[in-house]
Amino acid sequence: MRLPCAVEFVRKYLWETDIKTGKQKRKASKTKNELFREMIRACADKCRFDYVLADSWFSSVENRPVLKGKLKLNFIFALKSNRKVALSNQDKQNKLYINIESLHRKRQGVEEYHKSIKSNTGFAKSPTKNIKTQTNHFVLSIVAYVKLEWLKQRTGTNHFRMKHKIYLAAQKAVYKELKNLSTPKAA
Repeated sequence: MRLPCAVEFVRKYLWETDIKTGKQKRKASKTKNELFREMIRACADKCRFDYVLADSWFSSVENRPVLKGKLKLNFIFALKSNRKVALSNQDKQNKLYINIESLHRKRQGVEEYHKSIKSNTGFAKSPTKNIKTQTNHFVLSIVAYVKLEWLKQRTGTNHFRMKHKIYLAAQKAVYKELKNLSTPKAA
């Protein structure tokens, strides 16, 4: 099962001037990658795990040495298709890099997690504006995801198929109720 072990909501309370537009915009005191490293350290202190799966956003050069070197963790990061890699140390020394897109065509588990939580739990459609309601929305989205993951293990059906089945059953129930309400009752 793919489950999150930490969350941090980005609080943007500092102000800076956007270089391009000259407009004031809010900024967080720490970058997303700094928060990521803090969360991984906290999780490593509390849980035992061997792998960290993360979105492509966190595949930065600064994060990898912390995971592999300091924390002795393996990692699986989705990489943007424009990234280049060396296939061996000799290739690296000779600066022979190839485009990552030519190596990895299949979605990694972390990307499947993000796609499912955004598409199947309503996470991406949050109308919330403050930390408390954002936290509530996030937690309920994670609960829904965990339930979908549990059902996936139990039924062997993927999240999208289950969502479709639930949606279809709801539509049938609504249609049946509308039909009952539209039918005149005998006096």
